[in-house]
Amino acid sequence: MARFTPMVSSLHTNNHFSSSLDKPETGHLASLSFSSSEASIVYVAEGNPPKDSGDSFHKFRFKPHFGEGIVGKKDPTIFVFSWSNPPEGESVRKLKSLSIIASALFAQPVFSSDERIIYATGYEYTLDHRLLGIKYCYNRPSGIWEITLPPPIEDKDNAAEDSVSVTCSARKLTSSNISCRSPRLLSENGKHTLFWLSGLTGGPHAATSLLYSLDITSASGPKTADSPLVDFVFDPANGAFPGLYPDYYLPLSPFIRPSGSAVPYIITHSIWGSRSTVLLISTTDGKVKDLTPDDGTLYSWTVLNTDGGSRVICKRSTPTSPSELLLGEVDASGEVKWRVIHKPFVSSDGSYQF
Repeated sequence: MARFTPMVSSLHTNNHFSSSLDKPETGHLASLSFSSSEASIVYVAEGNPPKDSGDSFHKFRFKPHFGEGIVGKKDPTIFVFSWSNPPEGESVRKLKSLSIIASALFAQPVFSSDERIIYATGYEYTLDHRLLGIKYCYNRPSGIWEITLPPPIEDKDNAAEDSVSVTCSARKLTSSNISCRSPRLLSENGKHTLFWLSGLTGGPHAATSLLYSLDITSASGPKTADSPLVDFVFDPANGAFPGLYPDYYLPLSPFIRPSGSAVPYIITHSIWGSRSTVLLISTTDGKVKDLTPDDGTLYSWTVLNTDGGSRVICKRSTPTSPSELLLGEVDASGEVKWRVIHKPFVSSDGSYQF
């Protein structure tokens, strides 16, 4: 059984993968995304071993895992859990697993505005069918894929089964010279834009990340992004923005739009100098603003989530002070007011309690 958020407590898949979003390493693979109608969710779980396929040796064949820190994770599988009515009792309709191609493993899925389309990160095998470790390595062969689900089929014979496997069409949206990850979708005023992080394939392991965007509003529109929204910074001036150095993945809800603001923003944390700071990134021109400048105490910050409006929840700490929880209110001009909403008590003997 997949360990899953209590939002759908009756979810049974006979799988055991990464629905637990509390573990940092599962963000490389896991996701949780509602469809626009909120009648389906997409998530990732470890696929069951294949049933007897006529190959008597299949259960003994070596299958590579995702490497250091994610050992044992070998077969991430995308599941779509749907219901026709509000998720109460037996209103869950069916669970569908996605079986696509053998050259890549798919993870980090998010729904498009069209509920038959999912965007996901595809981790690719090498030519000799090795799977390279991805933790701390932002340069592994990977891309952003568009996955199209077939129309739903009411199959009474399969109604009692835990899941129904469906074959989907898939197309890669990114080129092979960049390693891509963490797709996120922004839908606003009828426009739908896909964002993701990337780096050079085969380059340094945790080099500068690029932020790409792609307008996916029209099915006949462009299907590739030619240039990044936030590019390399080759020669930053003293104290200026040095380039993006975020975590492997963006926050689950990275978008904010303060009241009165003309454009939405992406908010995330990134290494700047010797610490991690909170960045406000314009989704229209890629301009970057540091929301946590040096005020005499060099905190390192982590963005936890946003409310999609003007508020963001973060934590901050220093080598000599434990983490504090803060609420930030961003105004239309991009300025922020921080308020500490939880601070652990530190006693004279150095111990502390939350």
